[in-house]
Amino acid sequence: MKKDYLLWRYHFLKVFGVGFLLIVGFLQFVYTDQHDFVLVDSPKDFYEDELKANRYPIGIPGDDKPAVIFSQSYLRGNRLFLFATHEYQFGDSKLEEEIVLYTSLDQGETWSDRQVLPILGGEPCPSITKRGTILITTRLLAADVRNTLGYTHSYLYRSTDNLKTIEQIQINAEFFPQIMEGIPETVEDRLQTAQNRISLRREFLSAKANEDSKGVETIAEQEKPTIVDLEELSSPDELALENVRSQRRKRRIGTSRDLMKNVEGVETIAERGKPAIVDLEELSSPDELALENVRSQRRKRRIGTSRDLMELIGERESTVDFLPVGALQKWVLTSRNVLELTDGSLILGVSMPNGIDYLWKSFNEGKTWDTTMLCDFEGVDPNRVNHPFFGGGVFWQPTNRDLLVLAPVNSDLFPVENHQTLVTDLNQSERLVVFRSEDLGRNWRKESELGGDYGGMYPGLIRLHGGKLLLTFTLMDSKQPLDLWAIVGRERPFGFDFDFQYDRLILSRKTSEGKKNNAGFGSTQQIGDGKFITSYSYQGIDKKTHLEIVEWILPLVSRRSAGF
Repeated sequence: MKKDYLLWRYHFLKVFGVGFLLIVGFLQFVYTDQHDFVLVDSPKDFYEDELKANRYPIGIPGDDKPAVIFSQSYLRGNRLFLFATHEYQFGDSKLEEEIVLYTSLDQGETWSDRQVLPILGGEPCPSITKRGTILITTRLLAADVRNTLGYTHSYLYRSTDNLKTIEQIQINAEFFPQIMEGIPETVEDRLQTAQNRISLRREFLSAKANEDSKGVETIAEQEKPTIVDLEELSSPDELALENVRSQRRKRRIGTSRDLMKNVEGVETIAERGKPAIVDLEELSSPDELALENVRSQRRKRRIGTSRDLMELIGERESTVDFLPVGALQKWVLTSRNVLELTDGSLILGVSMPNGIDYLWKSFNEGKTWDTTMLCDFEGVDPNRVNHPFFGGGVFWQPTNRDLLVLAPVNSDLFPVENHQTLVTDLNQSERLVVFRSEDLGRNWRKESELGGDYGGMYPGLIRLHGGKLLLTFTLMDSKQPLDLWAIVGRERPFGFDFDFQYDRLILSRKTSEGKKNNAGFGSTQQIGDGKFITSYSYQGIDKKTHLEIVEWILPLVSRRSAGF
């Protein structure tokens, strides 16, 4: 009896083991059939239709939307930083997203343990400057349990020591008074409020004049009088702001006007006593921010008197009065990269509903930012725009020093030529469009067609050797196959050229034919001559997202370079 039992057990384990190995082998064949190569779709300049590659899983189930940067330093050594989002679902449609970090010291061969970073939001988009400063943008969803503002907004994180310490800037709608807090005030309510503020301001000035006549110790200590001309303060916003600034003068805090005078007429960074920035701590109320934006426009239009200013303020108030209801649905999103320009300054795009786009600038490695530049897009009706131009876009500076932004846009505003417009609210109808600015970012116009089709989003752009560029993007469900694609292009003095018809590199192809699972979301870094590392995510058979790294080699010789 015992002998029969042992024999039965032996045969059972044998059959079970063989069956298990067959199942594992089948699943590996189905879901990792491209384990050691990258497909080349429609090869033209490439000799082969496959590129050598190695793939490595990383992270835990649930990690999603990765992004990788390469930090090179003689003192600290070379490091790869891989960021990803991990989402936890709760009841009542609430969630929490955490950002995790994996680090590699050997160019992606091995990775550190999983580390949860102490920062808010999801979809991290990292950038790194030539000096090694790491800048990360994130967005905190309205449904996140840690969101105290009630709407989706963004954050900018900064580290100068390889993420040992991290600084934070919250980017919210209160920085930009064009986004309404609630139902717009009626004209009568605004006039009543203005009268009250003017009365309070006059009382404040008379009391302040008496106080200033007693409190000044020496003339040298008082750089400018504290009494402000009432004729200059012609709007309620200015009157309210002067009250705040008077308190700050007591604390010997400079104002944005002081900073602007310091840089007036200065052309080079070396000649500046201070960069032309506005301290974020100073602009702490909507009134201050509204006035700073008005003064920025005033300087641009060379408005010298308060009478001239009244016209500009009237234009602004009429715009705010009649903002469409869509403007009340607030969100604040940022560009996918912080771009370092040829002069060493940094730019970041910030977008809100109704075509409101700001270009932030920093002259000190992202420590402080000038947030006042409001951008204009030629031929675009803001009342039809509820999609960010800068949010999700990638900035680029060609050799002629113009500014370009590669932005995902909706098909209803920018349909593909000779293609049917996709009538849908889903982001699968987006496509990539290039805008150009020739005046350092204030005015933008649409460039000629890039060549892509619908469904392209989450772009990434890196410069290669020999005047080449690599564009990566996620292809969504409007076209098969899905996942992460890449195209090699050429850099021109004015921009770049890409051919979307041939030599398309399919970096990941985890989504089965006919399915519409979102996958890709990757980024690529060059870690050697012709050697690249790309991160991406996909949905597995367990219905959870997974991360993967692919190391691949781009041939140094192609048909074009060989003269064919």
